[in-house]
Amino acid sequence: MQVPIASLFLDPGIWPRHKLSETNVASIREALLAGVEMPPILVDQKSLRVIDGVHRVTAFERLYGPEYLIECEEKVYKSRRQMIEDAMSLNVGRGENISRWDITRCILLAEEVSIPITTLARLIHWEPERLKAYRDSRLGSTLDDRKVMLKRTIRRHLNKPLTKAQEEVNAHASGMQPLFHINQIRALLETDLMPTEDHIRAELRHLGELIEVWLTETEHNVSE
Repeated sequence: MQVPIASLFLDPGIWPRHKLSETNVASIREALLAGVEMPPILVDQKSLRVIDGVHRVTAFERLYGPEYLIECEEKVYKSRRQMIEDAMSLNVGRGENISRWDITRCILLAEEVSIPITTLARLIHWEPERLKAYRDSRLGSTLDDRKVMLKRTIRRHLNKPLTKAQEEVNAHASGMQPLFHINQIRALLETDLMPTEDHIRAELRHLGELIEVWLTETEHNVSE
């Protein structure tokens, strides 16, 4: 069947990718301009949720607009879990490869709808024990018992639920190890490349105060 793009529902609550790939969208757009025929978009019959084809839908819309009629294939789903399972399996080995962040996203979705780790492993083509170890190294919890993806910046140093402030830091962390950031600041200072504006000096002064407090507290804890 053909439906207007605007009638389709791109539901982030069932999509196994952690973000849209602009590179993939651009590649699909180029293929469309070259006359390549795309497979139909898989949708839930009742809600018109897109189960498979988010990047294709995005490319079509950017090229032809929201009223463009796009070819879809309908399927009846009885639950959100079934939608998620299909979305996962159809994203493996097709289009852009799933990343480690996508794997973590899949783990979170599986936790939400009670997909067993063995089933998830089959869906994303991972060995179950390896996937379990990966899950245990990537997921943390919050004070209200939600599961969250831990950035590499903090995940090796935290074995208790995240506070609201820690959750916010995790969400905006770069993903690099703390030593990377320390070395960056040290290199700028040692080579006289650090900007000298007043606000930079104020932030560094505040950072120095925080470091002194942290050193005092951690040295006390180590001595105990």
